[in-house]
Amino acid sequence: MTDPFTPADKRWFKELLTDFAEVDLRSDTSARAQCPDPYGRHINGDRNPSLSLDLSQNGSGPTVLLHCRSQRCDVGAILDCVGKEPKDLYPSKNGKLPSALPGCTLEDYAESKSLPLDFLTHEYVGLKDTTYFCRVTQKNVPAVWIPYMDESGQLVALRYRTGLRKPGEGDDTRFRWEKGSILTLYGRNWLDIAKEAGYAFLVEGESDCHTGWYHNIPTVGVPGATNWKDEWAVCLDGIDLLIVTVEDLAGERLWEAASKCERLKERLERAEV
Repeated sequence: MTDPFTPADKRWFKELLTDFAEVDLRSDTSARAQCPDPYGRHINGDRNPSLSLDLSQNGSGPTVLLHCRSQRCDVGAILDCVGKEPKDLYPSKNGKLPSALPGCTLEDYAESKSLPLDFLTHEYVGLKDTTYFCRVTQKNVPAVWIPYMDESGQLVALRYRTGLRKPGEGDDTRFRWEKGSILTLYGRNWLDIAKEAGYAFLVEGESDCHTGWYHNIPTVGVPGATNWKDEWAVCLDGIDLLIVTVEDLAGERLWEAASKCERLKERLERAEV
């Protein structure tokens, strides 16, 4: 039987595997790895790696099929945990490498958002300068450390800002997740303020939260407009009014997702920006 995959396809597959933990390479087209556990369903973590990754063929050519055999975790959520998107499961048709990360310093970020450094580095925000390893250049690039905290201020997830602006084409080089991060709402450590005020703005991403908090506006962030999970709604109990800001396609997608949530829909209000 003719091998349907080229050597380049197999090299690309092995490169993709480096984004996952506890990889067991079973062949040059199949592997098992530790599920990043986006919902926290794996008791004590995925100790017996249950995520299968298989190089396969479909109508669009070579692709990687992901399947969490233990908890049936959503593929999109798994990918988001490792800083990937569904399109990243297909090798580039023109053979180009993924985009290099441009890097981003806290000073650059503060200036672009017109926010003071002393506010962004305050313990309730917690941003700081760090580095992130770029696999394309094989070098560390400057990055902004963005902690996701729970209601008690404990770190539950970690995201890196690795670029200021979204490229016109190619990979989104602005963000990367720490491996093992479990997606959750951003700004849970500010929710007591929102509950006292009786309202909060529900926005996409972290930067709108930073602006809102600086101006004393209760704000909660969703880590990506398409990543809303109805199970997060319990965190928003006790807030009488939730205002979803809609200024672009991402905001529209967030509104569509949140307005389908039974626990939220009676408290939602749409705000065009």
